[in-house]
Amino acid sequence: MGKIVVFWSPVQGSGRVTSCTAAVACDLGVLRGKKVALTQVPDEGCGIEEMFDSCVPEELKNEIYLKNGLKALWMRFRQEKLDREKIRHCALKTSSETIDLFPCGRGMAIEDEKTRRAVTALILNELKKAYDYVLIDARAGERDECTKAVISASDAFVCLLTQSDRRWRDYFSKYDEDCALEKTVYVINGYMPESGVTMNRLKSQVKPELKGRKTGMIPLSAAFMDAVSSGRTDLFFRQNNNISHEDHDHEFFEGVAAVCDLINEVCEN
Repeated sequence: MGKIVVFWSPVQGSGRVTSCTAAVACDLGVLRGKKVALTQVPDEGCGIEEMFDSCVPEELKNEIYLKNGLKALWMRFRQEKLDREKIRHCALKTSSETIDLFPCGRGMAIEDEKTRRAVTALILNELKKAYDYVLIDARAGERDECTKAVISASDAFVCLLTQSDRRWRDYFSKYDEDCALEKTVYVINGYMPESGVTMNRLKSQVKPELKGRKTGMIPLSAAFMDAVSSGRTDLFFRQNNNISHEDHDHEFFEGVAAVCDLINEVCEN
């Protein structure tokens, strides 16, 4: 049975959650050979598939969400019993054989919130049977009911924090006692090298609130962000996984790998 991992940040607008979800998917799928399903919280705007854009033919972009993604799974669920083969048929294939996408699509078929949450839980359970990891890009910012539901159903919860002291205090004042605390991996990230963010700098900014908690650091590299913006995320991992220790991108790969190890540790407990 696979594991559900939810990625979320209290800060909206920077692409922090989506880029880190894609990075972890590539580490697990490209470098470790695990079968990974990549999706989003229902009602989240489409976006995760744009990081693997090379596998989406231009002529299919307007049509793809009618036949693929969670919307297609919901429609099939209403008509027939889901199985592994039907689920894979609804996947949006990437250039990596081990990573499949299930973007939400536009215009969800189930409007009733209670029914939508119940159906989503059932679909996630079926995805767990077909994949080693189901990674969910959850909407950043305030937690809506759907986001709370997938966090509660997750095996590991990755919370992405900024380096801002004010944001840090806001987060812990609101969420320190939430139900996901025991399965949470906190990740601090920043952009390098232009911003001067290195692994050592991130480590120096770990706040006392995180003492004794599972904490990872990912200094997002300029080269990785270029790959993200051009839809070559998985290709970037295949080409650079043997990067030298002298190259600044080594710290990025090292940080992503460490976060994946923490996720596995949480899932096994």
